[in-house]
Amino acid sequence: MIIKIENRNMKYVALVTVMLAALFTNAQSNKEAEKLLKDVRKNTESYKTQVIAFTNEIDAPTGKPEKPRSKRSSNGTAKIKDQRFRVEIDGMIFLNDGKKAYIVYPDEEEINDFKDDEGNMNVTPSSILAAYEKGYSYAMAGKETVKGKTIQYVRLKPKASAEVKEIIIGIDVAKQQLYSFQQMAQDGVNTTFTVTSYATNQTLNDDLFSTQSAQFKGFEIIEE
Repeated sequence: MIIKIENRNMKYVALVTVMLAALFTNAQSNKEAEKLLKDVRKNTESYKTQVIAFTNEIDAPTGKPEKPRSKRSSNGTAKIKDQRFRVEIDGMIFLNDGKKAYIVYPDEEEINDFKDDEGNMNVTPSSILAAYEKGYSYAMAGKETVKGKTIQYVRLKPKASAEVKEIIIGIDVAKQQLYSFQQMAQDGVNTTFTVTSYATNQTLNDDLFSTQSAQFKGFEIIEE
């Protein structure tokens, strides 16, 4: 059995990329925006571990006049340790053990050994920095107060992209942490990622990032 990931999982692969891109992006133009994102990056890289709860909303055109757009919201968690991560959303688990990427389907007791030829799951901090440090212009995009937090927004515009129209990153100014990430696509699909809780330097067992964990005992590994 071969699991096709293009339709079923790509939006969540994009979510992982979006989230870590926001954590580790470097700015290129506006100096104030550049300094802010560099400070956030430096602060983030000082954490030994990160545990993030989030909501992810997808707002997409339907092509139907009676209901021009549809929205779907999901809750998830992300655990990050060094170059490893574990993202759980919509009954699926995305794992990266620092060497390889996997998609786990707990209900089906299956693990997709994901051979990523296009780099969609290559979302370690170093790879994200390499991918996003060029090709974007950056500018400050205003502030607002959300539940007592001062959120500074930074707008990223790709210099050339057939897919992405613009990206807006929200930064919790006091904590120098990611608060939100919104991506507007050229096809009208808007994806918004918002942090609901952010804990750092907690103890995370290495088994969380391993397919050899007792949690996955008996699971079938399916190679692409």
